[in-house]
Amino acid sequence: MAGDARAVRIRRGPDGGTSVADTASAVVPSVASRPHPNAAGGARALRMFLFFLVGLAVIYAFFLAYAVTSLSRASNGSVEAVLTISVVVALGVGWWVTLGQAPTLAYVEGAQLVVRERTGRNRRFRTDELRIHLLRTNPASLLSPEPTEFVELSVPRGSRRTYLVGSHFFDFAH
Repeated sequence: MAGDARAVRIRRGPDGGTSVADTASAVVPSVASRPHPNAAGGARALRMFLFFLVGLAVIYAFFLAYAVTSLSRASNGSVEAVLTISVVVALGVGWWVTLGQAPTLAYVEGAQLVVRERTGRNRRFRTDELRIHLLRTNPASLLSPEPTEFVELSVPRGSRRTYLVGSHFFDFAH
């Protein structure tokens, strides 16, 4: 995991002392890393959502056509309203399961890993306590041009989040 400082070998002079230049470089504080976009995880999540959306649209059109052409219509529009509300709820759940699990980017800032989620919220995990657990690996396929992974980020006393990311996406945080 990324720490606040990294070890550096300090050269000692003939008298056993160190120079000011050597001492200044002995402890290098970690700085903010550049943002790492989640291209592979985002592509897989988007394609999964699009497949879900097409399937849901076909099912919705079929049931709506059946309800409209039914000879035994129970009431005016109540079946269509329930069907439409069900589809809207299914869209929300589908978004959360696919796109909602794929963060847009991540970076290290000081002693924290910052993960920007699809909703724009930044989740922060202390890097000295962070545990990254690989849950599942998906090979490159029609859904994603690169391998992807489901990983769980957790800290001992706090949040636990599951993310769909590109293969080895969080390696920079170590």
